[in-house]
Amino acid sequence: MASANLFNTYHNHIQLDKVRDYCLRNGERAVYARGEEFVTQGKIGKYLAFIESGLFTYTTRKSSGEEAVCGFAFGGEYITDFNNSWMRRPSQVSIIAVKESVVYRLTNEQVKTFADTEFPDFYLEATNALYQMVYGRYIDLYRFTPAERYAMLLENYPDLFKEVPLQNIASFLLISPTHLSRIRKNIVKK
Repeated sequence: MASANLFNTYHNHIQLDKVRDYCLRNGERAVYARGEEFVTQGKIGKYLAFIESGLFTYTTRKSSGEEAVCGFAFGGEYITDFNNSWMRRPSQVSIIAVKESVVYRLTNEQVKTFADTEFPDFYLEATNALYQMVYGRYIDLYRFTPAERYAMLLENYPDLFKEVPLQNIASFLLISPTHLSRIRKNIVKK
């Protein structure tokens, strides 16, 4: 089975060194406690941030009211509800610290100034990179079984299982916690 990175492949489609350097030079250092929200669903996101250390989940509320995990962001990556924040629209996700996390955050205005002065194609390139990532995730739902997606997740992010509750991982894989338990038992048997 070909290994696929289940999320955060945006960095394969855009050069982000300038963004990281700008965040580290001009961003406000902020520490988020476990459970603290960086973005709240239904509100306009205020920041884009480079994660120095830590881990965040992207969550959304289902029509039933349950929380669903739709992504993760790790140290060395970025967090934002990019398009909604850029367009000043309410977010469709909450971005929540899984553990204490340190970020360097820029306001939306700082990001736009950066784009205007140092990276004129930033919005277009970032939107394209995010589209490529989301489209790949969508196709992977059809291309790989839940067990294959779990195995790839385990291969690419083994520490995730030490830090994130299994029900959140099951939610990300779009399976029940019971189904995830069965998959894990079958892998141990092999």
